[in-house]
Amino acid sequence: MNVRSIKKIEDLERELELNISDINLLENLKLEKQKLNDLIDQRINGILLRSKAEWVEGSEKNSKSFANLENKKAKQKRISQLKDNTNNIETNQNNILNQIKVFYQHLYEKDKKYRRL
Repeated sequence: MNVRSIKKIEDLERELELNISDINLLENLKLEKQKLNDLIDQRINGILLRSKAEWVEGSEKNSKSFANLENKKAKQKRISQLKDNTNNIETNQNNILNQIKVFYQHLYEKDKKYRRL
């Protein structure tokens, strides 16, 4: 903080105690306190601005690491191979998806047949 402003405020307060009816001293005290408050606000805004900038930079790094983590989890959830009815192992993702689709289509077709009974 500005040491001179604080000292000036303290001096004005002491003078005001001795001359309590001096309006000029009171106005000067108010003015100095306002200057000090403005200076404090300026410094706080600077600190907030710098911390936001650091947060934005940090969040970009975090976003990248979260994206990498998400990709890793997606790869872990992926079915890398699937054995079909003829015991052939399929590793192509499109073929695996197609086999899954056909499996569930047949599963639900059978289910429909049972519902008719």
